[in-house]
Amino acid sequence: MKAQDCDFPLLIEGSKQFVIPVFQRDYSWSDEQLETLWDDVWRIGASSQGDERRHFFGAVVLVSAPGGGAALSRWLVVDGQQRLTTLTLLLAALRDSLEQSTPPAQPPISAQQVAGRFLVNEYLSEHKRRKLLLRRRDDATLESIVLGRRLPAEPSPRIRHAYEWFRRRVGDADSPERIHRGITRLRIVEVILRRAVGDDVQAIFESLNSTGLALAESDQIRNFVLMGLDVSQQTELYRNHWEPLERAFGRDSGHQSQFFRDYVGLRRRVTQQIRLDRTYPEFRKLWSEIQCEDRDVEGAVRTLRNTAERYAAFRLGYGSDAPETQKRLARIRRLYVTPANLITRLLEFQDAGHLSEPGLHACLDLIESYLFRRMICGWQTRSYWSVFARMARDLDPQRARESLAVGMSASSYDFPSDSAVRDALTTRQLDGLYGCRFLLESLEKRGWKESASTDNLQVEHIMPRHLSSRWKQDLGDDAEEIHDVWIGRLGNLTLTGYNPEYSNRSFAEKLTMGNGFQDSPLRLNQYIKHQQRWGVTAMRNRGERLADRALKIWRPLQVKLQWRLDVMRQQKTRRAADRGVQHAISAMDRTTRGLFGQIRSGLLSLSPAAGIIELSERKGQISYHAPGFFLEVLARRAHVTLLLPIGHHHLSDLSLIVEDGSDRKFVVGSNYFWKCDGKTIISLWDSDHVESALVAASRALDLTGRRTPL
Repeated sequence: MKAQDCDFPLLIEGSKQFVIPVFQRDYSWSDEQLETLWDDVWRIGASSQGDERRHFFGAVVLVSAPGGGAALSRWLVVDGQQRLTTLTLLLAALRDSLEQSTPPAQPPISAQQVAGRFLVNEYLSEHKRRKLLLRRRDDATLESIVLGRRLPAEPSPRIRHAYEWFRRRVGDADSPERIHRGITRLRIVEVILRRAVGDDVQAIFESLNSTGLALAESDQIRNFVLMGLDVSQQTELYRNHWEPLERAFGRDSGHQSQFFRDYVGLRRRVTQQIRLDRTYPEFRKLWSEIQCEDRDVEGAVRTLRNTAERYAAFRLGYGSDAPETQKRLARIRRLYVTPANLITRLLEFQDAGHLSEPGLHACLDLIESYLFRRMICGWQTRSYWSVFARMARDLDPQRARESLAVGMSASSYDFPSDSAVRDALTTRQLDGLYGCRFLLESLEKRGWKESASTDNLQVEHIMPRHLSSRWKQDLGDDAEEIHDVWIGRLGNLTLTGYNPEYSNRSFAEKLTMGNGFQDSPLRLNQYIKHQQRWGVTAMRNRGERLADRALKIWRPLQVKLQWRLDVMRQQKTRRAADRGVQHAISAMDRTTRGLFGQIRSGLLSLSPAAGIIELSERKGQISYHAPGFFLEVLARRAHVTLLLPIGHHHLSDLSLIVEDGSDRKFVVGSNYFWKCDGKTIISLWDSDHVESALVAASRALDLTGRRTPL
């Protein structure tokens, strides 16, 4: 690393091109940052020509970029793109102001000088002409501004706004010399990194980022994943995977950061949510485990993208290939977004073929019923993330609905019974509940192929909030008490498009007026239109009827004894397996552990959605099942031995050290060798043959793993 401080002109002058890598965020400075820069430039530009004062403007971290040469030096901007972009926009505004003003006989600065010195490489070809290249829509807009062309059809809003902001300020200032002088007195720390890979780049970037606008957790994660790769791989991974990931969240860094926080929890199978500001450091630890030394980065990023798209399908309604699924996701989203990880896992099971669409719908209906019933009862929601994290952790891909139901029945956050829900529906004041409208809309529309739109309807109190003298007369001597008890109960609530017109009119008027209840097409109002008066009896009867309907929509929890036994057996096996595998790994030497890490990460991805089961029954031995046995790994000194229950002729085309084990009576450390009809032994000594070993494991999985009982 080489660092030196210099004036901004020294950094930018000459035949240079600064390229913003794809992993960097879009331009994001707001008016507050623009105002600060303008004030600094205006203040420092006011001093006399011989004044040596300078203003420190932060650091610019650079790495040599491919495509440069003697005629043009090219640099990747690791940090400082916001500052360089803003100064470029200010200089473009200054140039354009100078072009449109009447110059004096001997101008101290001209538009051509500003452009040639700071904005363009005057004598180079088109693709080398601009000094600063951004990314995506930002670059197209900046190119139009710098080269004086018409803006694109969909310009970058922040780039355009910043340019127009500076254009107004420069025009109002009427002192281009002072602005130019201020810009030339900005002091920059230029940091040049000698290599573009490894942790050094990321560490330096993180230590210097505090001088600019703070990065969101999602921005730091993107930079971390892509920064250490070469430019071509950065571009390919960004376009094929990371950009679709960002698009799923509408490029909202807040939603992305929430996803990454939940993703860490999902992958680590934890039940305690991490703090949002700890998302990036925790992701770094997780990513190192996922890659497991020489792990294929593209495969890891592809998995991340797929998980993000499933997560966004729930949280943001991303994608619409399955309308019935989307309807269910939208209903749950209206209640709570906390079960995001649980639903992401269910969608993963469906994509992997473990869960049919009807099976997925049954699970989603169960989650909705659980959430709705607890909401109506007013039960605790504070630890929902942990509750649903446990359910997600304990889901069995082969028995998703059963394991979900068992998880709900075992949760400390109970699934409310019919009696508890009925009592809440008929006696609670529901009008102030955030789910009140959801309840009424569902009662109106659910279960019918034809239904009226409720988008423009309001919640109506049939007996109004404020009793008129006519209402008091109709209700009798206990009018105030009846009003206090029944005003917000379900029996007195409905939907209407004429809430202002109804106001606190008498029941008879609401019933018979134009567009009154007798004219209403809503199913919710059918009982009302047949009543002669509105009192306790009518409200109680209607409330009971609506409660009956609600209990048919949001069904109770039913768990069979066999489900409990199956899930308990599976969880016990999984916990024992996890403990055994970790013990087996800890006993390996460093070289063997590295090799095994690469093999393991590939093995676990052969069948998605936790379809691969790991078991360890002795030190240095780990077997793999799906659910049938298809591979055994034995740790040796500085290498691993793989035992596959297939004949060696299935692997003759692979570049591996393969031994026909059919004549062997045993292999030291093996639990499964003697059980197999076919016997092939592979010795794996280095990383170069890991990919071929995974191909061999995949063939064994296809040939035996899915039909041999455990």
